[in-house]
Amino acid sequence: MNMKDCKRLKPGAMVTEAYAHELDNTVGMVLSKEYVKEEHYANVLGGKKQERYDLWVHWLRAPKYRKRRGNPDKIQCWEVKLIKNG
Repeated sequence: MNMKDCKRLKPGAMVTEAYAHELDNTVGMVLSKEYVKEEHYANVLGGKKQERYDLWVHWLRAPKYRKRRGNPDKIQCWEVKLIKNG
């Protein structure tokens, strides 16, 4: 998800992993978001960025590696794509 879309994102939105295969069938609900302005490396994009939104996502259906990371999970906004905005 890009910054413009993430700015409009509301708690309760339904998301899935940005690069998930259809068979993975991941679904999560955004619990909250936090704006962060700092230089960092984007986890999925692989480049330096100056700002981002961190999202707390509760995974309703997730593959095993997501379950190991914990629930809820704190991730960067470009790691997910929007299914339905809350």
